[in-house]
Amino acid sequence: MTATPLKDAAVVAAPLTDDAARRRTLYALLECLRSAQTSVRAYGLRSVLTMLGIVIGVASVICVVALVQGLSQSVTQEFQGLGGNMLTLRAETPL
Repeated sequence: MTATPLKDAAVVAAPLTDDAARRRTLYALLECLRSAQTSVRAYGLRSVLTMLGIVIGVASVICVVALVQGLSQSVTQEFQGLGGNMLTLRAETPL
């Protein structure tokens, strides 16, 4: 049994030049954008509802963070308004 020359020979691809690599990357990016644009046009209502959900979600997170920061500042100002820098809490249980 002898080996054929094609199976033993290693196929070495020529390295891509920077220009060819850039063109290939740009083409892949453009192809992704075309595909996305086609999908958005084909499923318009789904795309609008998805964008609306994302906008509402981001807005709600921003509102919650703003409310928590405002509440924190308000509580800090209340404690500073008491005049002292110590607060003592006592738990009393009626008998």
